[in-house]
This record gives sequence, C-alpha cells and structure tokens, in this order.
Amino acid sequence: MGFYVKLGVADEVEVKVQVYGDEFYSVCPKCEKEERISVSELGEIEESSGDLSGGVYCRDCSKE
Repeated sequence: MGFYVKLGVADEVEVKVQVYGDEFYSVCPKCEKEERISVSELGEIEESSGDLSGGVYCRDCSKE
C-alpha cells in the first residue's frame, strides 16, 4: 500500500484508505464549495504553515 489515511474508529479498529495524488479536496471556509487540491498545492500549504487543519479558499472567494 502506498500513501494512505489511517483513522481509529473504535477500540482496536482502524480503517486505512489508500490515497492517490488526484484525491485531495478542501472545503472553502467562506462558501463551503468543495475544491480539488493538487499534491503540489498541498505541499506548498504544509511548507508555508506546517498546518493542514484549515481550509483553502476557492477561486471566487479568494478574489474578494
């Protein structure tokens, strides 16, 4: 298995989901539109802030 997300669901129960480069999404914190995020954008966000817990503004909201 390559890259994956691991989530503990209950005691002694884990779910592992394999992820690929075109499967990253974020929800705009302003309008709640779902946007696809590229691996390079994800890397830039992590490198600049070190925090992936926030959202990414969609193109329309980022223009305001």
